[in-house]
Amino acid sequence: MTELETYNKPKPQIWAQIKAWLGKILKRLQQQWEQFVQSRREHKQALTEAQNLANDRASSGQCPRCGSNNLQAIHSVTQKGFNDTGACSGCCCLGPVGLLFGFCGSGKKQEQSGRMCLNCGNKF
Repeated sequence: MTELETYNKPKPQIWAQIKAWLGKILKRLQQQWEQFVQSRREHKQALTEAQNLANDRASSGQCPRCGSNNLQAIHSVTQKGFNDTGACSGCCCLGPVGLLFGFCGSGKKQEQSGRMCLNCGNKF
């Protein structure tokens, strides 16, 4: 055998070291993945519990944010006015006459009703 063939010949101890090293890396990655999945489960469970608590409070007449029973019913009516987006798009398509598209849908009334907490000011 020539010296070059001897040098290029795979050495079994090096392959064993590489295999052990890769095994350690894969084991560590698996542990990190399991920790990540567990933390995601715990986070999702905590969010679900918080959401359920807020829904229970809102349905039972309590503020979802602070849990207070000091609530007031609110009702508001707003009237829609000139629409800038409609006017701009109308002007681009039809010129100055298209500005009249900004008045399309104006005058409509929107009603909103809900509750407001008198302690923290949360509207829901």
